[in-house]
Amino acid sequence: MGIGWRCAMRNFLTLSPILLFLSLYLVGGMLLHDFYSLSVPLLLLFSIVVALFQSKRALFSDRLQVLINGAGQSGIILMCFIFTLAGGFSNLAKSLGSIDALINYGLAIFPPSVFLVGIFLMACFISMAMGTSVGTLVSLVPVAVSLANTTGFPVEIAVAAVLSGAMFGDNLSLVSDTTIAITQAMDCSSREKLLTNLRYILPAAVLTCLAYYLTSLNYDFQFVSSQGQQSLLLMSPYLIVLVLSLFGVHVFVSLFLGLISGLILALVQGYSLVKIMEIIGAGFASMSDMVIITLLVGGVIAIIQDNGGINYILDSLLLRIRNKRLAETMMVLTVSVVNICVANNTVSLVVTAPILKQIKNKYQLSAARTASLLDMTSCVVQGLIPYGIQLLITAKFAAVESIRIIPYAYYPILMGLTITWIIAKQKE
Repeated sequence: MGIGWRCAMRNFLTLSPILLFLSLYLVGGMLLHDFYSLSVPLLLLFSIVVALFQSKRALFSDRLQVLINGAGQSGIILMCFIFTLAGGFSNLAKSLGSIDALINYGLAIFPPSVFLVGIFLMACFISMAMGTSVGTLVSLVPVAVSLANTTGFPVEIAVAAVLSGAMFGDNLSLVSDTTIAITQAMDCSSREKLLTNLRYILPAAVLTCLAYYLTSLNYDFQFVSSQGQQSLLLMSPYLIVLVLSLFGVHVFVSLFLGLISGLILALVQGYSLVKIMEIIGAGFASMSDMVIITLLVGGVIAIIQDNGGINYILDSLLLRIRNKRLAETMMVLTVSVVNICVANNTVSLVVTAPILKQIKNKYQLSAARTASLLDMTSCVVQGLIPYGIQLLITAKFAAVESIRIIPYAYYPILMGLTITWIIAKQKE
């Protein structure tokens, strides 16, 4: 009994690098009242130091090699390349005015009677195209605030519609970092994940539209399009990426061709080649944190796995898992808890993916279904935690407390209920 307990404690302590990271992130964010002032790569570096000293290998060079092999896995490197391409593509398209074109086009086609529905759908489309909820919120929340102030409509409801649409696109987008991370981790194509995701979330999206329509019935709105073009040509880089991805083209190829199309469009618009390179380079640099985080997480997870920590988690979880339904429940709860701790949906998926993938394989779960459920879970949590960057940005632009926005974030709430229903319907 004593030996078994000591063995269990020793195995549990192999998880201390990740537990240290989560503790530092959670406590530091609470003390500073700002989770995004913390450097995630630096905190992960502390975890790596602990993991290296904890390694059971005698030679430090061998410990370091485990770290390097973990960070240098083919899936990790591919993910880093895709993150980098996504950053360059998004920044170039934004600089070309594609975002303004999307906004103006949306404002032009939606009638005044569907103010909230229109804002929600615009946010859905823009977030899908950009692959980032944060970029969508920065672009659209000021528009929603302006329209709400002009009409006297409650600002918190207007911006909640933008938040809902942003989380829809973040979950569904083929160029979202969460989609990239989870599809690579679960060995499924972006197209498979998209089609599965659509089947799951469309009912929630339709109900969200209905809820916002009913909410806006008592208000009279007049849309005024801001100055700017509505040219389909400006939107073409996004449309190229979406169409290619829908036809099953690898996301790396889709992003690369989208980047090339944006480069050509920039040259046609009169941008100098030097200026274009600066814009793309800035986009690459904007993803540096995600690249570093991905590499460091790959390394620290490799050391923990080498020490037996991953097997300990799996054994502990598997003792409680009796069927596929419980397996999916445990996976969803794991992502939720980590996301609440780190307040970052991508990081939560990257950190938990190695463990969840093994559970998925053991219980022969569908890769596309698993990827969809886990991505949905991370977006639900991220869209509803008041200290998450999405709600913080929304609250800042709207000049309201983030807690006042949450009750009107219909889509994340409905998506959470959808996840519960999907798992409950899992066949044994």
